Amino acid sequence: MGITFDIQSAPPTAADIAAARERLLQDKAVLERRDWKIFLAMIMVMVALLVLALTVGRPILEKGSSSPTIVTALVLFTPYIVFWVFAIYGNIRQGRIEAPKKEVNDALASLTSLAPEEIEKVTAWGHQNADIAAYQSLVATQERLLVQGEADAMKRWTDAHFKETG
Repeated sequence: MGITFDIQSAPPTAADIAAARERLLQDKAVLERRDWKIFLAMIMVMVALLVLALTVGRPILEKGSSSPTIVTALVLFTPYIVFWVFAIYGNIRQGRIEAPKKEVNDALASLTSLAPEEIEKVTAWGHQNADIAAYQSLVATQERLLVQGEADAMKRWTDAHFKETG
């Protein structure tokens, strides 16, 4: 999802970054629609249970029926059933929506342009290492700013490189 940045390969163009950002925004919109669909389905189940309990179960309980029926059990256990509907909804939402939504948000964050003070810090890394300087010059020839994902890749590369040499 998104673009994988590697400072030892050619940097993505501004068009590639814009296309990836557009795809991620579309994925985010799909996930938000899916979130509402699951929420509405959960609310519909809960409302159906409460309507059944109030329209069918309550009159049966008010008559004082001494023989337990399935409706009596349903009316008495509706709060517990509603709890399980909420619990199941939470698990479905986490698995199908929240985890992918977090990945999309992280990928979108990696495609945002760096702030000027961060660009100065990243430029200083280029003075310390030829590979980073070469990557930064390739980005400069494209006439675009570095993005957060590239800065993160440079930081990981410098940390790994200095561990090996230091």
